[in-house]
Amino acid sequence: MDIKYLSRKFVLSMILGIIATIFIVTGRITESQFGIVIMATVISYIVSKTIDKKFSDAKTTYTKIIDRIESLFSREFIVSLVTVIGISYLCYAKYIGSDLWMQVVFAVGSVYNIFNSVEKAGN
Repeated sequence: MDIKYLSRKFVLSMILGIIATIFIVTGRITESQFGIVIMATVISYIVSKTIDKKFSDAKTTYTKIIDRIESLFSREFIVSLVTVIGISYLCYAKYIGSDLWMQVVFAVGSVYNIFNSVEKAGN
């Protein structure tokens, strides 16, 4: 049983979308910052899935859900997740400004999504 919603790209994109939504509702970021982060996340996710479909000829399937969950936690994913959650906390607690938050999550989300697929396509 393979659960597609437990992919690293999907989880990271959803976390970014949820955090950005919370931040826009609470007034921590502007509409422009929200739009940039959401567009970058969605566009990079779509591009990465397109790369996966075009160049990936071998699909990994997991027979047990625990195997799928364990496969989520690569070092790159953990660093990306900790960065996104950490910088989001700093922005929410007003230790940093929303511009810095937007720049970091924009870079982490879009680069992770696309280069994860490029790396898989190269194998």
